[in-house]
Amino acid sequence: MKTVNIEGKVRTSTGKSASNAIRKQGNIPCTLYGLGANINFEVPESALTSIIYTPDFFKVNVTIEGNSYETLIKDMQFHGVTDKLLHVDFFQLDPSKKVLAEIPLFPKGLSVGVKAGGKLVQKIRKVKVKGLPKDLVDKLYVDVTHLEMGRSVRIGDIEAPNLEVMGAPAIPAITCTIPRSMRSKAAADAKKEDA
Repeated sequence: MKTVNIEGKVRTSTGKSASNAIRKQGNIPCTLYGLGANINFEVPESALTSIIYTPDFFKVNVTIEGNSYETLIKDMQFHGVTDKLLHVDFFQLDPSKKVLAEIPLFPKGLSVGVKAGGKLVQKIRKVKVKGLPKDLVDKLYVDVTHLEMGRSVRIGDIEAPNLEVMGAPAIPAITCTIPRSMRSKAAADAKKEDA
């Protein structure tokens, strides 16, 4: 799994005006939750852009005044109009406790349905999983080579070694749809047979 290192410095003042002052300096206010007392700190915005604006999943090693913490990004706040990053929450990992994480999902292979003229539609881009930090992966792949037109790979079909896939098992994640042109042709053929 990919790991990114960032360095932050403790911030003593909190609140709206203190956070705005931090942002004016080009930093982002952050909070570390988890195994001890919460730590309020700030990180340069440039250090966060590579891990925030990406579909990838990372563990983040946060170093604050010489102490290193293995974390996951738990929450991000953005400005409602400008979509500018305002705040990031990090969750400290305990190697012996399971955590919830959202892992990107990718189809693997060329499906039978696509070869026959169907279209592959990915309905779910990220899957919630529960597992130990050492078992987390940066991507999950689903084999779709067997997928026929009109069929779906459901949440319950996704295999993730040593991880528990969360969510209703019947929800479709990836579907091979029948194109409209093929549906109308099938309907026209059915009318000809009835006549």
